[in-house]
Amino acid sequence: MNPFINFLHVLKHFKTSSLINVLGLSVALIVFFLVLIQVYYDFTYDRGYPHSDGIAQFYHFQSDGDGETDIRYQRDELFVLP
Repeated sequence: MNPFINFLHVLKHFKTSSLINVLGLSVALIVFFLVLIQVYYDFTYDRGYPHSDGIAQFYHFQSDGDGETDIRYQRDELFVLP
């Protein structure tokens, strides 16, 4: 049997499960591409600056005594390493 005809047969006879499968695949692809875009953005951030491989950002971890730790940093505090 032709796979395309078989696919149409499954879509016709199992409408609910086919709809769930197509929606699940659509959501999975959207999430995958959003994560891919975010990862690309994170790896290419600050590439427009000269000597961008030497840019570092310093973090300060501050504990308030009850086990919770905050990360405090200024976004405009970029340091260029030698």
